Amino acid sequence: MKLNKLTIMLGAAVMANAALANQTCEAPYRSALPAYTYKLDKVLEVNGRQGITTDGKYLYVSGSKTLSKYDMDGKLIKENKDPFVGYQKEANHIGDIDIYNNELYVSSEWFDAGVGKKTFKLLIHDPDTLALKKDQLILILSQVKSKFPASP
Repeated sequence: MKLNKLTIMLGAAVMANAALANQTCEAPYRSALPAYTYKLDKVLEVNGRQGITTDGKYLYVSGSKTLSKYDMDGKLIKENKDPFVGYQKEANHIGDIDIYNNELYVSSEWFDAGVGKKTFKLLIHDPDTLALKKDQLILILSQVKSKFPASP
């Protein structure tokens, strides 16, 4: 019986110390962070859910098999429903995108049953036409794994 009481008392002490540590550890960090307030101004419905980027004038959205360009009010300006045309290696899935120096960087791969099967590619599309501009940034998944062994 004494062992059970001791266990309960030790457990309660540990829990109390954990709660106190949690409060004291968070306090200095909270005061160091800027106080931001966010307000949702509007919601834009877009064709895609893989990635989004902006050059400040337009929004670019990637779907699994599409690229779209919108004005900042959400009006569709251009859509490429077959963005894989011109790819040197076979691909069927677009992931995230980004824009830099008027070039739209598109990550793509061959995707099957939830797994990237062949080659992961980073290609450049034209932000005006959304068509392929350069098919030169090809990364073979096995090369990535050899350089970064912890990669899945």
